[in-house]
Amino acid sequence: MAMAVNRLHAERYFDQFDDLSVSSSQFNQPNMGAIVQHRADLGLSTTFYTCGATAGALTNEPYDTPDFFYRLYQKGANGYLRWALDAFTDQPLVDTYHWKFVAGDESLIYPDRLSDEVMTVQSSVRFQILIESYRKLCALEVLQALSADAEEKVNALITAYATDMTDVPSRVAQMERDISTLASELLMPAG
Repeated sequence: MAMAVNRLHAERYFDQFDDLSVSSSQFNQPNMGAIVQHRADLGLSTTFYTCGATAGALTNEPYDTPDFFYRLYQKGANGYLRWALDAFTDQPLVDTYHWKFVAGDESLIYPDRLSDEVMTVQSSVRFQILIESYRKLCALEVLQALSADAEEKVNALITAYATDMTDVPSRVAQMERDISTLASELLMPAG
């Protein structure tokens, strides 16, 4: 059984769900790491989700997504859920401000044409960044699985990222360089 939660006040019930998806607004709660680890020890999945109320959409910077994904990886989360692929407004080609959530564009895809019969869509920059961020996490998982030494190096890289308090754009850029360097070192050893 799966469940999404917006707050942690029902924590005593969390272990009853095979897959628990927690609002990203709860990500930095002091006990969140312990909850994720406890559930992992039980063989349960913990994912995080964002929605219009927890992610300011157009106010988000391009580096927010990879930063969040790297921190998810560091916490040991099993995945990510993004509310809603197609949260179009009534007139999405005219106005992107969603009626329910904070000001800003909520969509990951946009309609090219919208009619009662046909709708075609195109990807957004936000969606492309999300896809690229996911690819980086997949690369980390592949590298981590190569050997015990590789796993140790990836863990050190993620731990260093999580403890780095420099500005986020610089930290994300450095992490991406570090992943490339580590991949080269582990996949194409010198000699």
